[in-house]
Amino acid sequence: MSSIGQIQARLPMPRRHKWLLLLAFEILVFGFAQAEFHPVRRGILIETTITPNHVVT
Repeated sequence: MSSIGQIQARLPMPRRHKWLLLLAFEILVFGFAQAEFHPVRRGILIETTITPNHVVT
C-alpha cells in the first residue's frame, strides 16, 4: 500500500507546548504594550557650533 493520499493521524499537542506558546504570545503582547507606553527614541545627537562657517564632520 502506498502512503500517497492517506491522512496520517497526528498526535495532539502536549499541554506543556500549549503553555509555552501561550507564554510566548503573552510576552510578545506585553512587549508591544510597553513599547507603546515607554518608547525609547534612540538616535544620533548632533550639536550645532557657535563658530560661523565651522562644519562638524
